[in-house]
Amino acid sequence: MQTPDLSNSVKVVLCGGRHGAAHIRTHLDCSEGRCHSIILDSSVEDSRQYLNSTALVNQNYTYLHLPGTNFYERLNIAKPYINKYDYVTLVAVDDIISDVSILEVLSQPLPICTQHYGKPLVKGFGPDISYFPRDSTAPGRLFSMPKQSPVSGALLSAGQYWDSIRRALSFSDPATRLLGLICDAGFFPFFYSTYFSDSLYEVLRCHTHALDQLNIQKSDIKSGVLLEYAIVAVAALSSSIYLTKQIYRLNNYVCSSAGSDSSYSHRSIAFDWAGNQEAFHYFQYFANAYCVDRDAASSMLLLLHGAYNCLSFHSLHLARSGLSSPSLLHPSSPYQVLSKSELLSSEYSLKKLSLFKTMLYQWQE
Repeated sequence: MQTPDLSNSVKVVLCGGRHGAAHIRTHLDCSEGRCHSIILDSSVEDSRQYLNSTALVNQNYTYLHLPGTNFYERLNIAKPYINKYDYVTLVAVDDIISDVSILEVLSQPLPICTQHYGKPLVKGFGPDISYFPRDSTAPGRLFSMPKQSPVSGALLSAGQYWDSIRRALSFSDPATRLLGLICDAGFFPFFYSTYFSDSLYEVLRCHTHALDQLNIQKSDIKSGVLLEYAIVAVAALSSSIYLTKQIYRLNNYVCSSAGSDSSYSHRSIAFDWAGNQEAFHYFQYFANAYCVDRDAASSMLLLLHGAYNCLSFHSLHLARSGLSSPSLLHPSSPYQVLSKSELLSSEYSLKKLSLFKTMLYQWQE
């Protein structure tokens, strides 16, 4: 078997607003440089001169300055660059994904597609670890974000959480895989995964078509939540997925960010009745656009409706009964000790994590 490489994979780094040139440099320096990075910068200031004037360890990148553009506009402008690659990994500039973990994903055999849903959307993904950026009074620090059972409300250690996802994704039947992912794990950790490039753009096309039909603005927070939902649902329906055993992502945690007051770390999609009706119409337009075969579209629509109802119920339940997270985010809490030890259980994980030490010392909000 030929040894895989990263020549057919690209990492797309999205940034803008408060994240400027210094953050881009930190991200590039903390990446391993095996995977080519395309920087899509929507900031007013052009970072090209700054990056060229600094001695970057990682020179394997392309920088595109696209001021004032949104997420969709940037991805469409960059499409000619991205389409040169078979796989794409989306990542925010304040998150870090290990090139080695992407290589591990690409080393696995291609998953077998199911009959109706076409080429797989997601090749693989894995657990993450979060960090507090450094500030004027405290150093940066690593922690594991608390996870909560959607059924019992009990806190799950990192190992328990990822084992439940691994079990759910191992089912061969697409419907069982999707509903098991929701009911057992209760969270969709797919947005920073490695995708098949053409499949990702197909989902983006169907997503924007559905938004246009319902006059939902792309800048609306509902647009982002529905996109994350669509990516995960279609991925779970289309094929089995490989989970890396290593740390996949480092996630920048800002205490003032949306959802930081909840121990359940995803943005709830439990809208009011009218919002849910709009979401159901979105699934109808999405399914019809994604599936050329009407029978397949009807099947997908029923699954999306059922899965959305389950996830909305779980989100609402956790929002009402969730535990407060600040004490659980303290590095010395029993939960953090257990979860971090499970995520960093191998010597290889510790070595890989050491690549990102620079970020904890340099990154400052």
